[in-house]
Amino acid sequence: MVRSIPTKIEQHELNDPQWWVGRHKEDLSYMCLRMDQLLKAIEEDNIDRIETLSKIIKVALKNLNDKGIGLYEVLPGEE
Repeated sequence: MVRSIPTKIEQHELNDPQWWVGRHKEDLSYMCLRMDQLLKAIEEDNIDRIETLSKIIKVALKNLNDKGIGLYEVLPGEE
């Protein structure tokens, strides 16, 4: 199971909010694009594309979570 972590605005984000808003919007846009591609692959029952996109999304989620954004945590025993 995955649990959302309450987010807080860090000082470096307050120092340059316009840059960080752009950065977060780019990250969200990328994830929306990949999720849309995955849903289309599921609708088409394209197993190879589903597997590829699943791997890409897993890496992207890990990178987002590891960049200090910390949006979620995997609960013990659910890895």
